[in-house]
Amino acid sequence: MLYRLISPLMKCPRMAAMGTQEMHSSEKNENTSDRQLPDKALSRRSVLKASAAGIAIGASAAVLPTASATSANAGSLTDKFRKVKDTPDGNAPQKATSPYSTDVFVHGITSGDPLPNAVILWTRVTQKPTWTPGSMRGTPVRVKWEVSPQVGRSRRFGRVIRSGEVTTGPERDFTVKVDATGLRPNTRYLYRFIVLDGPAKGAVSPVGATKTAPSNASMPERVRFAFLSCSNWEAGYYSTYRFLADRGDLDFIVHLGDWFYEYKTNEYTGAYGRVRRHEYDGETMTLNRYRGRHANTKTDPDLQRCQAMYPFITVWDDHESADNAYLEGAVNHTEGKEGNWHERKHASEKAYFEWMPTRVNSLTDGQHLYRYFRWGKLMDLSALDLRNYRTKQNWFKQDDPNHTIGGQKQMKWLRDNVKNSPCLWKVIGNPVMMAPLQIPPLNPDIADFLAEKTGNPPHGVIFNSDQWDGYQWDRYRLTTMIAQHNIKNVVAVTGDIHMSFANHIYEKFDGNMNGRKVAVEFVGPSITAANVDDIIYDKTHVRIPEGDRLFTTVDDAIKLANQHVQWSQCSKHGYVVVELNKRFAQADWFFVNNKSDKRTGQHWGASWATKEGMNTLYPVKSPLKF
Repeated sequence: MLYRLISPLMKCPRMAAMGTQEMHSSEKNENTSDRQLPDKALSRRSVLKASAAGIAIGASAAVLPTASATSANAGSLTDKFRKVKDTPDGNAPQKATSPYSTDVFVHGITSGDPLPNAVILWTRVTQKPTWTPGSMRGTPVRVKWEVSPQVGRSRRFGRVIRSGEVTTGPERDFTVKVDATGLRPNTRYLYRFIVLDGPAKGAVSPVGATKTAPSNASMPERVRFAFLSCSNWEAGYYSTYRFLADRGDLDFIVHLGDWFYEYKTNEYTGAYGRVRRHEYDGETMTLNRYRGRHANTKTDPDLQRCQAMYPFITVWDDHESADNAYLEGAVNHTEGKEGNWHERKHASEKAYFEWMPTRVNSLTDGQHLYRYFRWGKLMDLSALDLRNYRTKQNWFKQDDPNHTIGGQKQMKWLRDNVKNSPCLWKVIGNPVMMAPLQIPPLNPDIADFLAEKTGNPPHGVIFNSDQWDGYQWDRYRLTTMIAQHNIKNVVAVTGDIHMSFANHIYEKFDGNMNGRKVAVEFVGPSITAANVDDIIYDKTHVRIPEGDRLFTTVDDAIKLANQHVQWSQCSKHGYVVVELNKRFAQADWFFVNNKSDKRTGQHWGASWATKEGMNTLYPVKSPLKF
């Protein structure tokens, strides 16, 4: 989608000249075919995914296993991997590496959805190399899980205080997901898994660390978390997770969607072409392929290390199923040719609930992905699902009261959470951008181009119909409710758009920048998915240098046309760290130096904050200390 908006930029003299330049000598002999976006991809990206890029043109269901928790006893297994004999069926067990088995636990371990007394624990058991994810090969296996208090930052497993057994098999792709209950609030724990039978009997997982939320009655001094989104395997390495693991100071991590991309190989890469290849080249449309894409993602070593260190809170956006998904379909789905949409969506959801550490485990019994978390009296978090209940994107219905981004039930749930919150800070985990993005009047050629490619009107203000811009009544109902009840300290943390923003949220976005501010929004960049510089390179095969004035021009134009935007950055990849305390909320943007280098460094980009009770952003000269 970003590609469609950047294409007209090539008409400007500077970019036209770039497009005709000969590539650098180091690039002359490279195969550039991998960097071309196929026609199929272009025909499907008809909805505006990154409206801010357009400013540059104007400027220039798995079932959760029941786990019976038991108290520990002196006979608990130790950290050492225990050698086992051949299993009764004659299959030799896989060899495991002491003190734990990484060939059985190929996809790592993770935890999620922390509550004051519980946390989800997750892994997958690969008993044989040929029993691959999505293959349906293999026999059921019993797995034991254990929890031990963490002493300091040590990973030495001590006294087991909770444990249980579950059975997993091909019906849930050999994933293990348990809700470890009976834990103490605001406490760090270690956890591990042990295979009890089958070809991998005796294999012990790596040890993971997690943390429970504080009690609802407590007032923590602070909460510190990271949020991120949009991780495209083929577009680069997930180095952001390495930097988050290196910090060691976070309470949890929020992933706001696009955990992976459903496209076939080479379809949506960026400035560095295909950095690494999916295990399966085709487009992801069936249950076994969605399982495989999840499995592929979880083999990234930096992601594995980070997931074994912090609990994750995750929601999906569109690419976990198909681009620009909505209730009855998706832009990247051709009914009939690519099967039935509801069957495809159900397959993607089943794989998601199998492979992600979410407490929600079924959509068939009245449960749902959107959910609510608290961090004592300091913060609550409403994590949204803005795909399963939305009506189809349509610019001409953006001011229709019945046109909804999240469905009436979820939107009322969100408003009630904010209105009735007992917490100082009210955080919205928001997959797509809430603040509007506007571009000034364009020359006729560009306006006609955008009208054709996006379905937006060719004159006046242009909105991104996939974001809250396209569903303005839902946004208006939320902002007016906040204003009417004089609610303070509402913060939206947002992904999806592959750019970074610090935004004011007004009660009414009617052009009156002297209106009432009701919230702030922190928008994070993509982990690896293409942004402005990636798309320019796709078109010209010329890499724009870091800090080039072109990007500054884009960012300046965004702020000029959108006075609620206090800061933007259109060309970098990374993550955001947020701290909330009794005095302020601060967001720090960090960017990787080179997403195509698995050993890349990072740098601090910017920090913005708002004081308690103020709803106004101000720049901060340095990031939070850790």
